[in-house]
Amino acid sequence: MIIVNLKKSTVVDLKNRLTYFMLLPESFNVKNFQIGYTTIYPNGDTHPPHTHENSEEAYFVRCGKGIMRINMEEEEIKEGDVVYIPAGSEHYTKNTVETTLEYLWIISPPSPLPQFLKEKLEKLKK
Repeated sequence: MIIVNLKKSTVVDLKNRLTYFMLLPESFNVKNFQIGYTTIYPNGDTHPPHTHENSEEAYFVRCGKGIMRINMEEEEIKEGDVVYIPAGSEHYTKNTVETTLEYLWIISPPSPLPQFLKEKLEKLKK
């Protein structure tokens, strides 16, 4: 059994957001998915837009409100929403309120981390 507490997971501060890496193939023997949690500060975003070429992703919005862009389509997201992101879709999330936007994300199959995140995680390990 593996239990990972959000407050004890690896966190990367990306200036306008915090990304927690909870269950990753690199950290545990997880083979078919990866799970994390993101907190976007007021007026922050997930810049740059990014893709997971061969992986689907889903968000569960725990609190807050924002805009989700998948490819060129934009929709408002809010607490309680689940967002599906098809494999290969460019996506971006922006917080549009004065409180945090927080969501759990699941990617399947696991997707290689973008280079800038790999570099930040490596620095944390040192």
